[in-house]
Amino acid sequence: MNLLDRYKEACNYPGRLDEAAVDGSLKEYLAALGIKREVMRITRPWCRVPGLTELVAELAADVRARSGGRQHGNDALDAIAARDALDALDARAAIDASAASAAIDARAARAALDARAAIAASAAIADGAASAASAASAARDARAARDALDASAASAAIDARAAIDAIDASAASAAIDARDARNARNARAARAASAARDALDASAASAAIDARNALDARDASDASAILLREFGNWALMRGGYWWWEISWVAATHIGAVQLKMLAVAKWTLPVFEAYCAGVWYLVWTPTTLYWVAKPTVHVETGSFGRRLHCEDGPACANDVENLYFLHGILVPAYVVVKPEFITLDEIKAETNEEMRRILIERFGWERYLREAGAKQRHRRFNDRDGQWETLYQLDDGTQRIVLADPSTARRYALGVPREIAKCEEAQDWITHGLDRRAVHRS
Repeated sequence: MNLLDRYKEACNYPGRLDEAAVDGSLKEYLAALGIKREVMRITRPWCRVPGLTELVAELAADVRARSGGRQHGNDALDAIAARDALDALDARAAIDASAASAAIDARAARAALDARAAIAASAAIADGAASAASAASAARDARAARDALDASAASAAIDARAAIDAIDASAASAAIDARDARNARNARAARAASAARDALDASAASAAIDARNALDARDASDASAILLREFGNWALMRGGYWWWEISWVAATHIGAVQLKMLAVAKWTLPVFEAYCAGVWYLVWTPTTLYWVAKPTVHVETGSFGRRLHCEDGPACANDVENLYFLHGILVPAYVVVKPEFITLDEIKAETNEEMRRILIERFGWERYLREAGAKQRHRRFNDRDGQWETLYQLDDGTQRIVLADPSTARRYALGVPREIAKCEEAQDWITHGLDRRAVHRS
């Protein structure tokens, strides 16, 4: 199998995982760069991986210092002290944090790590690998294949817009700037931090761990642990000088070989091999080169193309932070795993229309209309379809008709114009007049 075919195969996540091969390849990579680091895999929960809690604590302290916060000198000690609380939370509720930590500015955390190795590698790319990569257009086309693109989009998606716009992994990572962080400072992030409602992992649900334990975990130590974990999730998954998604470096190796650029091919070969053996991205620290295995991704396809989607678990399941998507929209974990935790106040407070629509769908349209105090304008029994239909008007004047699909029995609340007063008129409007002529619906 040639390099390009191997690369294409490696783009189908999660694919092959050979930890021994990864360890050997990354050690060869470090040797080619002339630097020394330990090589270690990040597994769940990351707070138990040696060195990572201290790393996250240092980043948190640096962010506080750069933002002018008080008592930043004690942040590292406080964060490290929260490890016991983290362990307790993980044991009790298997918490899977979501995107609350995205409210921390990505740029503010960048200087806390020694990035000399990354800089050296970047310099090598600048010296010649850029032209090599341009010669590898076929490789870059392969990189757009399927799960590799989906996983990169997931890791870059701070909010719905980031998920939709994440067409290219490198571009998606670069797009996370202060604007994205400010946009992420919304009601979803606040809810995640305060009530930990987006902290329910699908694995916890399947194991029948009582999710309400997570909601009750609100004492001071739990709050510190939750904040530390969520900031750590952000630090370990969102782009920075310490973070390298390696599919693009692996593609660079193909170009280097094609152009016979031996020096570049020498240091990119072990990265290529590590990618083929199962590495998703790297995390650089002054003492350790951490690596994360490729995730399992779930997508839906249609006229819209491909988008991340899973209705019963994470759409991007990985060893740092499971990411939950519905129809391409990043949502808190509980929206998928425990939709009964969604509240009416939460729906009303949501300003993003797509997110609000998803919350209502998971909440249930009929329940939403009932609890929101929607006015019933008309109700009838449709003899032809054998079902009740109800027309509701909401406080803002918009209207919904609640009915069922005769073929699937799935109930819908479809929007209709304000001037419609009866269910018959609503059916006529929805079907452009064809409904009146139908003997039965299919």
